[in-house]
Amino acid sequence: MSLTVATFNLYLGADLHPLFGAATVGELAERAAALWQQVMDGDPAARMRAAAGIVGKALPDVLAVQEAVRWTVSGPDGETLAELDQLRLLLACLAELGHPYRVAATAESFSSDGLPVRLPGQGAVRLADSSALLVREAAVGTAAGTPVEVVGTAAGRYAVAMPLPVLGGTLPLVRGWCSADLVRDGRRVRVVATHLEAFDASVRVAQVRELLAGAVRADLATVVLGDLNCRAPKERGSGGHVSQAGTDDAYEVLLQHGFRDTWLTADRRVGDPAGGTCRPESGLGDPGCRFDHRIDLVLAGPALAARTAVVLGGEPDDRTAAGRWPSDHGCLVVALDLE
Repeated sequence: MSLTVATFNLYLGADLHPLFGAATVGELAERAAALWQQVMDGDPAARMRAAAGIVGKALPDVLAVQEAVRWTVSGPDGETLAELDQLRLLLACLAELGHPYRVAATAESFSSDGLPVRLPGQGAVRLADSSALLVREAAVGTAAGTPVEVVGTAAGRYAVAMPLPVLGGTLPLVRGWCSADLVRDGRRVRVVATHLEAFDASVRVAQVRELLAGAVRADLATVVLGDLNCRAPKERGSGGHVSQAGTDDAYEVLLQHGFRDTWLTADRRVGDPAGGTCRPESGLGDPGCRFDHRIDLVLAGPALAARTAVVLGGEPDDRTAAGRWPSDHGCLVVALDLE
């Protein structure tokens, strides 16, 4: 059995950090207005169109996406004035390109519902973040080979979350996971997607331990993929990996559990040997800005072997018509065989 999987962080479209330094409601509103303008300037529809083009180069059987956010702007009376749903935009663009995908599982994570972010003189802007597993519709039929059947799904939110300081209080930065059990040629594989905490390694480790306890079965071939937010070694056999916290990180916990880093174990790697998947967020408009660290990973259980691995999204023609990169992440694609 063979299965091609991919992970792609779509980028939420703005830097949220200024919101959490606001001292007053008025200051929070001003920063929210600047944030919303940043989202609009980035043209989410154009970015998702470009992202769909990148996915179309590989057409994975299963695609995990992170930061599939839904932005909603409401008026003073609560009426919805605008809604930007990045997952819906991506799916529509893929379908337009002739590559339809369907949502197999979704992990709801951070929501700003507990944060009354109002725009000056207007209503409120809200965001709801999620991750999702998409299965290629074209995989059901002779054109794409043996059908992939989804026979089970699950999702969860991590109990451990990093607290964000907001106006003298805190708001938990909730993260989550989702999984889909897939059958092809009579063989079953579980694909688990997640987006771990970026700014606190101890939270990240606690989350991955929850993941292992709730989503992984020893008797089922499993692949864990997503934006794991812990820097991984760049080369086969490279030692001395030091995590962002200086101790074992989620990456090491997964390896200790028997998972293998497919970028390091693949029979063939395409492109930059370092396997960078993430570029500085501020470089989306810089054509020379390249991936400089590896935090998007596909980790395979003992029953799975990686044939090829490639990072897409770094070529000039991957940009939008306005010359912006669609995301601060690339799309990592790995072809797997069930041993």
